[in-house]
Amino acid sequence: MWLVLLPQGWHESPQQGVQSQECLSAQETAWAEALPPRHRDRYRLSRSWMRRLLGDLFSVDPRDLPLQAPPGLPPELASGWGGVSLSHCCDALLVGWAPDRLGVDLERRDRAVPARALAERFFLEPERRALRGLEGQALREAVLDLWVVKEAAIKWQHGSIARDLSQWSCQPEPDLVVHRTGGWTLAVQRWHVGDWTLAMTRSALSEVRQAGILCLA
Repeated sequence: MWLVLLPQGWHESPQQGVQSQECLSAQETAWAEALPPRHRDRYRLSRSWMRRLLGDLFSVDPRDLPLQAPPGLPPELASGWGGVSLSHCCDALLVGWAPDRLGVDLERRDRAVPARALAERFFLEPERRALRGLEGQALREAVLDLWVVKEAAIKWQHGSIARDLSQWSCQPEPDLVVHRTGGWTLAVQRWHVGDWTLAMTRSALSEVRQAGILCLA
């Protein structure tokens, strides 16, 4: 997994988007041209970084990587190339790869969110109970730590936040996340790196449960 640190507002900089076009496939270039300017630059830069990092991993030209990453949909590699997942915020990009399916997510730890309201609306009773007694910054960071796990699980699932956020239940001992109706159980890895909180989810099956490695790109 790679954490890419970017300038604040990177997704709003046209120059960043122009510089990133060289690694894109012809299809990605066409998709980018059809997007509004702000989304176009964010798409170009995120897909370019994904291709560069995975190209280095597999020792292939980034443009030759068998990656399908259309706007608004989860990125996918061709069969036999493993799984890939992507997340970004205002000043960082997270790219994850594993031999099997995975999901990753990141948020800034100082992101202003209505923490109590989010927990009451989307979190399950055991999760809300664990948050009782927390206030202010401690509550916000605890909610964000759970939020990134749930979003990473939704990305593993290829689900939706509206439908699935309240279905994923975080189990602290051991560190698992379980879907109440789908029956899926995923292993969770978490990191606090500088200003960010990160999570990765993968199958909890023992034969694929290996520790992830986080690199700064």
